[in-house]
Amino acid sequence: MSQPISLSVKDLLQHAHYMIPMYQRNYSWEKGEVSQLINDILDYLQHKNANYYHIGTLVVFKHEQHNKKEIYEVIDGQQRLTTLSLLMIWIQKELKNKDFYFSPNIEFECRESSQNTINSLFNLNKNSDDLKSENIYPINNAIVNGYKIINDSLIKILNERNVSLEKFTDYLINKVQILRVEVPAQTDLNHYFEVMNNRGEQLEKHEILKAKLLSILDRIKNEKDKKYSKLALDLVWNACANMNSYIQSGFDSTQRQHIFGENWDNLLPSDINSFIQSLENASTDNKNNEKINTNDNTSKKFNLNELIQLPFIKENKQNSPNSEGSERFHSVISFPNFLIHVLNIVTKDEKIALDDKRLLDFFDQFLLKPSEINSSDENIINNVRNFIWSLLKCKYLFDQWIIKREYIENKDSWSLKTYRKSNSKTHYYANTHGKEDHDDMTQRSLIMILSALHVSTPTQAYKYWLNGALNWLYNAHKVQGELYLTYLEKMTNRFVFDLWLVPNTLSYQKIIYSSESEIEKNIDKNRKYFSNLCENLPNKEIEHLENRLSYGKIAHNLIFNYLDYLLWKKYYNSDDAIKKFEFTFRSSVEHYYPQTPMNGYEKWETNKLNSFGNLCLISHSKNSRLSNLMFEAKQSYYHNNDIDSIKQHLMMKEKVWNYDSLDSHYNEMKSTLISSLDI
Repeated sequence: MSQPISLSVKDLLQHAHYMIPMYQRNYSWEKGEVSQLINDILDYLQHKNANYYHIGTLVVFKHEQHNKKEIYEVIDGQQRLTTLSLLMIWIQKELKNKDFYFSPNIEFECRESSQNTINSLFNLNKNSDDLKSENIYPINNAIVNGYKIINDSLIKILNERNVSLEKFTDYLINKVQILRVEVPAQTDLNHYFEVMNNRGEQLEKHEILKAKLLSILDRIKNEKDKKYSKLALDLVWNACANMNSYIQSGFDSTQRQHIFGENWDNLLPSDINSFIQSLENASTDNKNNEKINTNDNTSKKFNLNELIQLPFIKENKQNSPNSEGSERFHSVISFPNFLIHVLNIVTKDEKIALDDKRLLDFFDQFLLKPSEINSSDENIINNVRNFIWSLLKCKYLFDQWIIKREYIENKDSWSLKTYRKSNSKTHYYANTHGKEDHDDMTQRSLIMILSALHVSTPTQAYKYWLNGALNWLYNAHKVQGELYLTYLEKMTNRFVFDLWLVPNTLSYQKIIYSSESEIEKNIDKNRKYFSNLCENLPNKEIEHLENRLSYGKIAHNLIFNYLDYLLWKKYYNSDDAIKKFEFTFRSSVEHYYPQTPMNGYEKWETNKLNSFGNLCLISHSKNSRLSNLMFEAKQSYYHNNDIDSIKQHLMMKEKVWNYDSLDSHYNEMKSTLISSLDI
């Protein structure tokens, strides 16, 4: 292992070449970080009485020499390194001196916009019109913004602290030092990333995972295949990472055309190879367009001052190229959790839990581990390449067919929308199913059952319904709304009955990954079991169901929410309050007739009090407020407020609440649940 070397900024930027790998985040320093760096240097220059200022550590991995220069892959410290480069670019223009900075020595792996921007900033003369607008495309706005912050702030800070630019520059290039730590040649970089993560560094598990996958793709021998496979991973990963945005927004318009068709709403490739071919075709088209634009003598030129006046589009805002719509929509899961879902769908292994805290372990064990049959690099490389495709396809399907929370004009609601191209070559969001100006029952039903499933399981690690829905979508020959709805209804039905209401229960995975014939067979079995429940089943079977539906024995809130979904369908056209009902997060089971009656009312028998007929699901705050109120007081409250539950709404419509109305309501609810087995 090489010893750590303390380098001046001048030596750092002159005598080696640094490669920022794809797994690193994009440049993201803003005014606070840049100004802090400048002020820290000035603190030591002015007040610390220190000859040298150690600015931090740069952790690198040494590669083979290229053009007689050592090449280092930057593992940690790329934000500081990029900012120092921008400082040097600005200073050498201001002082008109390139003796201390001959050319940028940073390479951004497979990030054309970052590479092009840093080179353009270096090559542009301060005031001359020497670069056409087409030649500075694409631009990384964050890097331009970093340069702009230096342009706007450095002289101002120096004047405030009474330090000349020449003095600051001399101290910066000769006295400011950075410790370059070179990891051993045999270092397992993946393990190193994990160590960094455990130390509380910035790398997150999904970033470590991306680095692992990229390192495997580095084993591809054909250089062109390697380049486009890594590009495919980077593009898909970044497009998926912001779960609030639609995946199409992670690609430029030419790529969208090749990948998602003329209207940007149809996934054209059918596997990883055809997807990579689409990227190659898009790259060729972009280059041809650049040639056409370059030959246009009317192209506008920018000088450097004009370039830094271009508006800064901050990453992760709504207008950012890879995060469009992120302020409008909110996903039901995070990106790490989504990765687990996709892995589960690809492998169909019951040992994979939906727990993203074990993200790296699961991928190591189920995707990146050599098989007993084939332990070669080629096998693992194919696993990674195919996973890229599965990730793309699942996110495309997720965006269209899994609900999001949509925020428009201070209102929010569940939505199911798709991303489409408009006539103006921008995009808009349309209902996934049905026309915009019609109340499409399939669209509404999909939103209702998906939201019922979602609010029943707020914790991401237990969203097995989402795994079932994505698995069905992924394997469907062609997704049709009506067939998808039928599947969701059957899956939910099986969750309710086979997990919680029948004597011999099944696992989530057994339900999700059953074949169509197994699903029908099991529903038919449950149908026969419950067919004569109200009249003819033996007492022990009636007691079993009533026990599972009594207070304290109800295993999951989905039983209440599934019943509300069935009641919503049943009364949709006859009750306006039910028609506009929307599922919300409710977690408190309320006794409609209270456990502790007020004002001397009689206390009910335990079996009646805890009967399913006397229970409904409401929010915790309302349960605390209303729990001991009697029937009339609750009726009065909900007369002026939105309903929490359709079951509760039907209870409220009773003129009185006694044993007879309780039993009548219970029988209707029980019959509604059992009749759902006829789907």
